[in-house]
Amino acid sequence: MVIRTKFELDAFHEHATRELAGTGEIRDVESLWQAWLQQQERLATITDIKRGRADVAAGRVQVLATADQEMLAVLGFISKRS
Repeated sequence: MVIRTKFELDAFHEHATRELAGTGEIRDVESLWQAWLQQQERLATITDIKRGRADVAAGRVQVLATADQEMLAVLGFISKRS
């Protein structure tokens, strides 16, 4: 991941400031960066899980076997059922 926006830079800066203030240790930028990336991935995963749970609650689900058959047909591995 590369920081592309001021928002991302500010988020990393806040993370680094918190980490340094909390431990009092001087850590290298690479370890701060890796910890921040892990945190961002965790937050993204939590968001994805919440979206999935909302989809289930709203009835936007499909049986895996049906979805699998449809995807194989779309990709041309099997013929479409009529």
